[in-house]
Amino acid sequence: HSELWAFDPRGQWRTVFRQTAPHVLAETGAELLTLLNRDDPYADNRNLLPLLEQFRLSLDEPFRFRLAFPGSGEDAVEWQQLSNPLASPGEVRGFAARSNASHTLGCAFAGLEAAALDGRASSSSEAGLLFARGCSRSA
Repeated sequence: HSELWAFDPRGQWRTVFRQTAPHVLAETGAELLTLLNRDDPYADNRNLLPLLEQFRLSLDEPFRFRLAFPGSGEDAVEWQQLSNPLASPGEVRGFAARSNASHTLGCAFAGLEAAALDGRASSSSEAGLLFARGCSRSA
């Protein structure tokens, strides 16, 4: 499974998105905007992405994210970015790596953005999936 964590203004990491196979979250843009298991931080599937703006002090402050694949043996990827992945489809602003994402993900990772359902970067507000900028899906 995969987990996306955000650092909150109180200085704590909180799970903002988790999906566990075989369940796949975010097959549509509407699913990304729907809260799931808000009060259960240990649920197999969770979505707090609609509340993401609560995870920074102001619009001038970047988000701090951690992407992890528990049980995979891979290190978590940590970074910060100014842009909200749901509010800024097709762009990532203010990206700064805090760990070696290229080693863990095997690509030139450059942040998180909303993407079209086929995994391509999107400029549409109807975007569905989250996309690791600089990485591509294997065929």
